Amino acid sequence: MSDLHTHLFDALAPSSEALDRPKRRDVAHFYGWLSSNAPASVDRHIFLAYGAARGTRAVLGDLERALVICLPKQHEALKEMRAAVLDHRRRVDGKEMVVDMVQAPWWAPFSANCDLDRLSILEFKRLDAWLSWMHENSKSNPSAGDFLEFCKDAASEVPLTTLQAAVAKLGLPEIPAITLELPAAIAKKRAMTRGRRTPRPRTSWPRSHSVAPEELPLDWRDTLALLRSRGDMSDLKEISVESINSQEHRLRELVKSCNSSGLPATLTVAALANHIRALQARGCSATTCEISASFLVRFAVYHGVDQNELSAMKTLHRQLKRKATGDVPRKFQTLTVVGSVENVLGKAADLMQLAHKQRSLRLRISYLNGACALTLFALVPLRVNDSNLQWGKNVTYDGECYRLYVRTGKRGNVFSGPVAKFVSPFLDALLLRGCDSVYLEEFRNAAELEQRHLFAPADGGHLSDKCVANLWARHIGCKPHIARTLVHTELGRMGVEGVAQALALCAQRDPTTAKFYQDEAMNDALLMKSNELLLKGFSVAEVEALFANRQQCVS
Repeated sequence: MSDLHTHLFDALAPSSEALDRPKRRDVAHFYGWLSSNAPASVDRHIFLAYGAARGTRAVLGDLERALVICLPKQHEALKEMRAAVLDHRRRVDGKEMVVDMVQAPWWAPFSANCDLDRLSILEFKRLDAWLSWMHENSKSNPSAGDFLEFCKDAASEVPLTTLQAAVAKLGLPEIPAITLELPAAIAKKRAMTRGRRTPRPRTSWPRSHSVAPEELPLDWRDTLALLRSRGDMSDLKEISVESINSQEHRLRELVKSCNSSGLPATLTVAALANHIRALQARGCSATTCEISASFLVRFAVYHGVDQNELSAMKTLHRQLKRKATGDVPRKFQTLTVVGSVENVLGKAADLMQLAHKQRSLRLRISYLNGACALTLFALVPLRVNDSNLQWGKNVTYDGECYRLYVRTGKRGNVFSGPVAKFVSPFLDALLLRGCDSVYLEEFRNAAELEQRHLFAPADGGHLSDKCVANLWARHIGCKPHIARTLVHTELGRMGVEGVAQALALCAQRDPTTAKFYQDEAMNDALLMKSNELLLKGFSVAEVEALFANRQQCVS
């Protein structure tokens, strides 16, 4: 009070030239009224009382322009003056003032803890309507359905987006109702009010290098069906589904190349040689040609091709294999672009920070899925077919850290162990989906009990079997198979021990693969030790900086 009096007194001094004549008059009127009423403090209510005493609509606006000159920029009276100006105009226009609206009982928790002046009048009225509706309907933990019921008569999702903007400005705690349910309701309301669109007819991509499965010769299809059923073939070793699917894909490519060259679709050395020339014309590497020939020769054995023809096909395959020996895999070209595990983890950290800025639940969860997929599968390089993990089944929490349990599809190896603590904040964020960390234990228990998928979309819709591969392709520019090469390369630089740990992480016992990276394969190393080696590029300070806003800092 005395501070404001001092500034006004100095501005009205005869020697002061801060104010022109009209502004001096406005300040003099207010100073005189203030002196005669002598309030204990000056706030918006005092300014409103002065405005009511003067009666004109512009009186407070004129006084505000004068006070801006008299008072320091950050003076508290200027903020109170601004709120009073807006409310005084509403009173003169016959509208309810904000100072009267906040007297409602539902505003009690907000008035004392939030800066309501940050809201525009539209946002304030929308929030007032919502709080009033909750009060009347006795709602304390609203769901998406409650938000939709609140705006059922609206022609669009605008009431809900306005409500969301108001809540964001107030900086309220990140409770599920605001962080999860409100964005979900906005998405549903948007879909409901935009009308039903006529679905576009689904069309398949034109096949450039293969034919449809039904275009394969009938006897080839019979053999494939027999392989899948494993009937009457007990003399052959068990064939994985992935291997059979690969054989079928190569057969479809073989038929396409035969059709393009005017040759009959047969399992002969002439057809195989023609197909290899077609692959080379497409720019396929020697390794790709050798792999394709390998699958075709394998199928020829199962199909019972004439031995002379089969021998000639095997000879061609051996020639391709020798040619591919010195071929550098193209994945190493991709590897030079991706860089290191450290680069992938850095990208994941960027995605998680971006996720926390999203109001849209769909975008937020999309970024969180990407961040977690990059982090987890950079350090735990499973195959794509093994990457669709579930809480409580593949990922669990033992009270100290997350643990992983996966039985790999290719060889049936059990991949298990603790997950590096660097991954924990990403898994936590995936569970919280933007909510406050106080809900972490509740959300984690629910996810494990229901065995939810780790990378489920926001709307609970269809989950692709290749969702992790798609996330890697979107954010890194390659599929997660490159992570397996990253692991081999990063640890392989450390010598024999590094290769052993790389093989343990990649869950494979293939001496040929091991020899490609190092001279021999060794025994398995601890999963946690391998994770620690991969994280060597991150200091403790860097890890803490990545998660400075989270309680779960890791060492």
